[in-house]
Amino acid sequence: MRVLAPIDLGAALVARTSHVAIAGPYHRNARGNRASLAAFLGPADRAAGIAHAVATDALLWCPGALGDRPPPAGSIGAGALPPGLRGVPLPGGATLFAPDRRGLPLPDRAGRP
Repeated sequence: MRVLAPIDLGAALVARTSHVAIAGPYHRNARGNRASLAAFLGPADRAAGIAHAVATDALLWCPGALGDRPPPAGSIGAGALPPGLRGVPLPGGATLFAPDRRGLPLPDRAGRP
């Protein structure tokens, strides 16, 4: 699964899981890092579009990912729910946001409904 998470979580995500991290603390990963900042610190209503633009399967938010800095109001980091994405609570307070496909036909392996 391709996961967009806060930049500082990218290396741990790759080291501890079988998932692909879209953002990470690597200087040559500007596109993924910009997507992470925009998805988690920008308006929550843009998160689904950002996830689609970088071909990610899910967004992973962990409380405290920004350290002591408060996230901007209206962002996922501040607790806003992104339209078009469904939040799945995980242990430790993390939330995995995935496209809300309830009621839609599941795509086949080629991506066709």
